Amino acid sequence: MMAAIRLPAGVPIRACRGTAAGRRPWLAAAAPAALLLAMLTGITACGPGTGYPVQAAYTPPGPYATTTGTVKDATGTVIYDLFYPSSYAALGFKSPIVTWGNGTLGTPGRVSTLLRHFASYGFTVIASTSGWTGSGIQIDDAAHYLVAQDGAAGAHLVQPPV
Repeated sequence: MMAAIRLPAGVPIRACRGTAAGRRPWLAAAAPAALLLAMLTGITACGPGTGYPVQAAYTPPGPYATTTGTVKDATGTVIYDLFYPSSYAALGFKSPIVTWGNGTLGTPGRVSTLLRHFASYGFTVIASTSGWTGSGIQIDDAAHYLVAQDGAAGAHLVQPPV
């Protein structure tokens, strides 16, 4: 069953109602976060809705073919996964940078479909492989790494305009 909710600014969203939260305490704890996400993005757990033109426009893959890569540190350990358009020349614009932090014990592999989706719209995504990104240091370092690659000999990654 669907329930309409109105934000103070009059922005309508939809939320699902059910009894699953009563049987699963963890679901009850996650529900407020999911509702906030739905309010901010217009996305519902009930499936794609009508009346969300941005969601409808960006649900299909973007126009650019994508590829992936990795960045290793001096010891050979992969520290970043990369998701980016296969041809920067085909973009016609500088690729904006998206940095991704996995959260505690997360990996970019768990969200690779989403990160490839961003790349299909022309974004260059750099995702830290660290499972401990709460401080933001790895994410900041990743952005700085990509910016440094713009103009480096042989580099094909492009920083966004400043």
